[in-house]
Amino acid sequence: MNRLFLCSIVGDAIKCYVCNSAIDKTGCSTTQSLNPNFLKDCSELAGGAKNTICRKIDQDAPNHEGVESNIRVIRECGQDDPVTNTCYQKAGFGGRQYVCSCDHNGCNSGADLQMVFATMVSFATVALLGPKFLL
Repeated sequence: MNRLFLCSIVGDAIKCYVCNSAIDKTGCSTTQSLNPNFLKDCSELAGGAKNTICRKIDQDAPNHEGVESNIRVIRECGQDDPVTNTCYQKAGFGGRQYVCSCDHNGCNSGADLQMVFATMVSFATVALLGPKFLL
């Protein structure tokens, strides 16, 4: 009698909000309530099991004439990031990005990332002002 055993290793897939406010006009920007339908299982998206983090990008890119800002929010699944659970800023080609990455379900909604940013600002303030008060 032949028996077929199927074995699978199922890990805990991360779930992230996936949307782009330039395309998803309702429920993706930071000024609106986040649409719960944007919460996706990252293992089912491009990159599959390699997706281990969530990312939120606040992007300020000039429009095609380069005159006015075109602010958008991008939320996505991502792969290994050496600065997970932190935020950083990138600039170039006439635009700026404020990027935050995190490693637990739904963390790119914004609330947790705002706390990370507040912590970073606090540490930077202490680092800059602290030595002046110690002398």
